[in-house]
Amino acid sequence: MPYIKLEEQAIYYARQGPKDMNRRRLGSMPAVILIHAAGGSHLDWPPQLRQISGTMVYAIDLPGHGRSTGECRSSIEGYASDLFAFIKSLSHEKVVLVGHSMGGAIVQSIALQYPALLYGQILISTGARLRVREEFRAGLATDFASTIDLLTRCLWAEETPEALKTFSHQTLLAQNPEVIQRDYEACNRFNIMERLVEMTLPTLVICGTQDQMTPLKYNRYLSQNIAGARLETIEGAGHMVTLERPLTVSKLIQTFLREIIPEYTEGE
Repeated sequence: MPYIKLEEQAIYYARQGPKDMNRRRLGSMPAVILIHAAGGSHLDWPPQLRQISGTMVYAIDLPGHGRSTGECRSSIEGYASDLFAFIKSLSHEKVVLVGHSMGGAIVQSIALQYPALLYGQILISTGARLRVREEFRAGLATDFASTIDLLTRCLWAEETPEALKTFSHQTLLAQNPEVIQRDYEACNRFNIMERLVEMTLPTLVICGTQDQMTPLKYNRYLSQNIAGARLETIEGAGHMVTLERPLTVSKLIQTFLREIIPEYTEGE
């Protein structure tokens, strides 16, 4: 299994792309890194998003999540430090970061600190501030099962197939409660609203119109305050837009890659 050792933890990643590439050619190839949401894993990214043609795609498990070892972090900055180390361990000259929800906060932190490492950023169902409802934060500690029930109802659009909702519910219930609690506390402390004007990277913002966790106004604020950013809304999709509408999201990402990476050739 592919892991990268970072100090006291091993970061798991699923890599998709052309096979048997030497290090030199790999370094010149566009790379996309997918960063999941609170309490998630690389499995939150469906095959349509882990197999974007013409790129090498890395879907990672953050520390303490999925197959990665180590402890989950208590701040977005802590996760950003891990992601920076992961990027530096790769052979690619530059990458595109794609973050969903909490993953989007981590991506923004990297974009502010290390813009030279990135071609651009894709922010999905996220915000410059991620206030978490008190009933979630308190309930995860006092009544985990009931809170996961409520959380599941808020994550998905009304028309989402029940099979997806059931799988999500079961996955969250099986998660270590402390991991979700710490992730949500990290999200609740995140606030870079006043720093968006510092960002100069090409930015694509994607949001479902039925998102209850990070409503459209959060995503619109990003697009209005990051220079040159573009907002793409997906009608009828909820917070889990990557799983609800993977083909639509994939097409938006590929269009963005063609715009920002001169050497990107779709279909290689």
